[in-house]
Amino acid sequence: MKTSLVILAAGIGSRFGGGVKQIAPVGPNGEIIIDYSIHDALEVGFDKVVFVIRRDIEKDFREVVGNKTEKLCEVEYVFQDKTDLPYTPVCAADRRKPWGTTHALYSCRNVVKEPFLIINADDYGMCNAANTAVAELFEGGYLKSATIMMPCPTAADAVEFSKAHPEHAIGIHLTMTSEWGKYRWKPLTNGKSLIDEEGYMWHESDQVEKNASYEDLEREARAQIDQAHAWGMKPSHVDNHMGSLYGIESGRFELLNLTLDIAGEEGLPFRFPGTFVPEMFSNATLDVKIDTNLIFAFFKREFRR
Repeated sequence: MKTSLVILAAGIGSRFGGGVKQIAPVGPNGEIIIDYSIHDALEVGFDKVVFVIRRDIEKDFREVVGNKTEKLCEVEYVFQDKTDLPYTPVCAADRRKPWGTTHALYSCRNVVKEPFLIINADDYGMCNAANTAVAELFEGGYLKSATIMMPCPTAADAVEFSKAHPEHAIGIHLTMTSEWGKYRWKPLTNGKSLIDEEGYMWHESDQVEKNASYEDLEREARAQIDQAHAWGMKPSHVDNHMGSLYGIESGRFELLNLTLDIAGEEGLPFRFPGTFVPEMFSNATLDVKIDTNLIFAFFKREFRR
């Protein structure tokens, strides 16, 4: 029986900074992130790749990724169409964004009949659809870990699943942003610097770095972990929604330092990139230019502590 690697590559990259993020080079020889995923999957026995993409990037995507992958294994393409739904949604007529991970997997229903694997599913607790999808994937053995967005409306249901299934690695997705247009959430604390003019969390990570105070962010991060404990959850690890606590947008690395400190105090691993390459720090396509001496000095200091 075949085993598929399903690559979700239909996002519009609203936080990307220009270009098509799915085919942006990041490796020393022009490799893209998808190349590494495919290499690792084939090494451990996967023999089919399914690309979930948008029609407007199909030509470029095939030229950069698809054609060479077809020489290595079986390849299928799925187009994530926002009108391909099992029901009629209520949304803005001019919506451009795809519907997200759950819908991307729904889009694969006619081509993925064999086992497939998702490594991590963040945004757990964001809505009922996400909760249903994550629970089914855990129960089917396709998912290894997930993290819950504690400020979101259905976080409590996700926590209940975590309590009922301690065998699964379910942690906390520290959330400081609320990126959707109409479906949004507020912080657990009353930090004024954490909210926009509408009273919800900021849409983007750079807005968090520009406006949120260190003190308000610390209180909110601790409150989200405390809420999980208060509901009886034993989180396995923590990570961060949209990288809003990494500090890389404006060099506020004290936010990452804060996050690591809180995780350490709680005895929780923090999910973060384990390997760095030069293109992460200087990449014209990604509009990234970070002082490597600064960030490496930061990690050297942390590792000595």
